[in-house]
Amino acid sequence: MAWLTDSAYPGLEHLDLKKLSSHWRAAIALLTNRLNINKIHGRARSNYFREVSLLMDYIFCYLPIWQQMNSNSLISIPCTLTEFYRTLFWNNDYVDTDMITASILPPSSNGSGLPITVIEFYLLCYSKKTAASFISTIHLLFELAIAQGKDVYIDRERLNDGSLTNPVFPKLDSPGSGGRTKTDKVVLPLASVPIAKEYMLAIDIIGTSIQQKVLNGEVSIEVQDKIRKADWIDLAELGISYSIKLFNPHTNELQLEIPLKRITNAYHWHHGRYDNGLAWVPWLSALRMLTVAMYGGLRLQNCQWLDIRSFNNFYHPERTVLGYTTLYVNTDKNGDSRPVSLPTEVFERLLKEREFQNSWTRRPVGPIYYENNPNDNKYAPIHPLFRSPFSKVGLPFSDTAYSQRWVKILNGIDAAYNSLVPKERQHSFTKTNKAGVSLAVHTPHALRATWITYMSIYGHLPQAILGQQVAHANIKSSIYYNAPPTQQTEEHIRAAETKAHQASWDSLWNAHAAPKAQNSLMTAWRDDPNEAAKTFGLVSLNSPVVDIESAGLSLLKLKDITEIGWYQVCACMANGKCPWELLKFTTSAKTCGMCPHAVFGVNHLPAINAKMRSLIDDCEMLQEQINATAIVHTGSQAMEDLHHQLTVSKLELAGFEQVRQILNQHTESNDYRHKYISRHGDLRDRCLEFDNEDPAQRFLANIIDGREFPAFAANNYLIRLKKIASQPQLLSIALSSPDERQIIANQIIFMLDNTGITIPELANHMREHSLLAIGSAT
Repeated sequence: MAWLTDSAYPGLEHLDLKKLSSHWRAAIALLTNRLNINKIHGRARSNYFREVSLLMDYIFCYLPIWQQMNSNSLISIPCTLTEFYRTLFWNNDYVDTDMITASILPPSSNGSGLPITVIEFYLLCYSKKTAASFISTIHLLFELAIAQGKDVYIDRERLNDGSLTNPVFPKLDSPGSGGRTKTDKVVLPLASVPIAKEYMLAIDIIGTSIQQKVLNGEVSIEVQDKIRKADWIDLAELGISYSIKLFNPHTNELQLEIPLKRITNAYHWHHGRYDNGLAWVPWLSALRMLTVAMYGGLRLQNCQWLDIRSFNNFYHPERTVLGYTTLYVNTDKNGDSRPVSLPTEVFERLLKEREFQNSWTRRPVGPIYYENNPNDNKYAPIHPLFRSPFSKVGLPFSDTAYSQRWVKILNGIDAAYNSLVPKERQHSFTKTNKAGVSLAVHTPHALRATWITYMSIYGHLPQAILGQQVAHANIKSSIYYNAPPTQQTEEHIRAAETKAHQASWDSLWNAHAAPKAQNSLMTAWRDDPNEAAKTFGLVSLNSPVVDIESAGLSLLKLKDITEIGWYQVCACMANGKCPWELLKFTTSAKTCGMCPHAVFGVNHLPAINAKMRSLIDDCEMLQEQINATAIVHTGSQAMEDLHHQLTVSKLELAGFEQVRQILNQHTESNDYRHKYISRHGDLRDRCLEFDNEDPAQRFLANIIDGREFPAFAANNYLIRLKKIASQPQLLSIALSSPDERQIIANQIIFMLDNTGITIPELANHMREHSLLAIGSAT
C-alpha cells in the first residue's frame, strides 16, 4: 500500500494519511505476509489488493468527502480496526432502525444522517456477482488482525487491544445468501451455436486472407487505414468472397449457403515494420483464443497461455479421428498440463497462428512467466502462442483485449443469425448501456458453458464415423490379440477347460481376479506409483464436460491398490465410482474415455482398441435409429435421447483416440524398448493392422474382441450382421452358437500367433473357404 500517501486523493491532500492509515497498513501487511506464505501471486494476488484498496478508498476518500458535505455530523473516520463498526460502516441491511436505541450506535451518529456502507459503496463500483470475493477478502483481513494483531504495535499501541471483533459475516453479507445468485455465463441460444461457430471460423479465414494481402503489398496504406478504423469490413473492396456453409447433420448434405458481403472488424490492427515495410496488419490472436474456447470448451485462461512450442505435441495429420485432434494444454487450474480434444479445422488455425507469430521477429516469442509472475512455481517459463505485439515483454493478448473483440464478434453473429430466423425468434447478442457502449449479453466466459450445453443434446462431432465422410482418418487401424496361456490343438477341449477353470477360480475366491493385463501395472504401482507412471507411459485426459479439482495423474499418490479400480481399459482413481458431475452429463456409468478419474497405460492398448471398435458399432447403430426416428417422430423426446446417446458415444470415442495416439507414441519410443510393459513382453510384436472398411477383416477383429474382451465387445458381431449378410461364410459364423464362436476365435488367434498369416490374408481365405475348416487349410 505504498500508494496510500497524503497525495493519494486529489482535494484531500490536507489529510495526514500516513498517520491516519497506520493501523490499516499494519493489517494489510499481515495479509501480504499470508499471501507470501501461501505463494499466492499473479492475478489472484492482484485481486486481493484491488479489494483491499477499495476498502481504503471508502475509508480515506469517500468518508472524508461525506464529512465535508455533512459538517454537522459527529461521525469520524475509523482510523483503527476497532472503530470500524459493522452497522455504521459495513452493512446495515439487517438493522431494524425502529427498534434501535441510542446506546447501540456510537454516540456521534445519534440523530444524524449516515453514510452509505462499504457494501453499498462496492455495489456502486462492481457487480453483485463479484461481491462474495470482496467480502471474503475483508473478512480475512480482520481475521488476521484478530489472530496476530496482539503482537503488532503501531506507536506503542497494539493493532488488536483485545476488543477487536470481525464486523464481516460472509454468509450473511453476500448478496443472494440463502439462494445462489445467477451466473453471468449466459449461454448462446442453442439454434445460434452452429452459425456462431461457422461465423468465427469464417472471419478467421477471411482475416488470414486480409493479412496475407497486406503483407504481400496488395492493399494500399490508405485502404489499410480505412478498414482498420471501420466497424465493418467490405469484402468486395478487398476482392474477397466467402460463404458460410451449413450442413444438415442427419444427411451431411449442404443445407444452406450464406454469402458474406461484409464482416465485423474483430481484429487487432498493429502498425509496425514487416517484410515489405511499414503496414497496418490484422492480428487474429484474440479471435483464435476465443475460437478455441468456443469449439473446445476450454477456459479462456487455458487458451490464453498456450505455448507455441508444445500445443501440437500430439498432433499428427494422419492420426485425426472424427475430425478431431489432440491439443496439448500446458496450463490448468490445478497446475497440471493435459491433452484435450479440438476439431482439426480449428487446430489448423492454431498452426496458422504459429506460422504468423514466427514470421514476425521484431520481438522474440517468450520466455515469460505465467501471468507475468516471476514467483510462479506451477509452470515453467512459457513462450505464448498468442503473443501480443503491443507488449514489450511478449505477454499474450490480455483479458481486456479478447473481451473487447468478443463484443464485435457477437455483433457479427447477431447480424448473421437474425438474417435467417423469423422475427419472433430473433435474439439480441449485445446490449447498449447508458453511456452508449455496446456490452456482451453472453460474456467470453460463457463459451465453455455454451459448449457443454450444446453438446449435451445435439453435440455430434462434425464428421461421420467411417468411409469417405472421415476427411483425414487413416483407414488402417490396429488390432492387438492376446496369446492363450497354453496352445492346444483340441479347440473343443480348450474352450470347455477355459470356462471350467474360470468358474472354479471365481468360486474359490468368491471374487473376480483383476484382469491379467493389469497385473504388472498393479505390481509396479504398489512398489512406486511415480516410477510406474514413467514405465507404463500413464496418461489421463481433461474431461470435455466436467470440472474436477483432483483427477487422473494428480492422484498418483494413491499407494493402496485396493483403492483403485483395475479395469481392462483403464485404472480408475475413484475405484469405479463415477463422478456425479460426469454422470449428470452422460446419464450412464463407465464412460471411461471421457472421465477425468481414468488413467491409461500402454498395457491398456489392446482393450482400448477393442472398446473403440465397439463404440464405432454403437455409433452406427444409434445413427440408424436416429434416421428412422426422424421420419416418424421428429423433435420428440425419444429423438433427443438418441442424439444424447450418440453424443456421449462419440465423445468417449474421441477421448479413447487421444489416449491411443499418445500411448502409441510411447510404445514407439526408445525408452519403451527396455521395459516390461505387459505379459506379452513387447506389445508391438502382438500388433497386426487390418482394413477397417473391409467387412471380412472388420469381422475378424470383432470375433477376436468378443473372445478377449467379452465385457463390452462380445455382441459386436450382431451389429455387423446387416453388412455381412451378403457373404454366407461370415453370416454362418455370426449365427453360430457362443461356444462355436469361442472355438473359431481360438482358431484364429492360434493361426495368427503361430503361422505368420496376416489378417488381410486370412480374410481373403475366408471368402473362399469355410472358416471352421481354415485351420486345416493353412
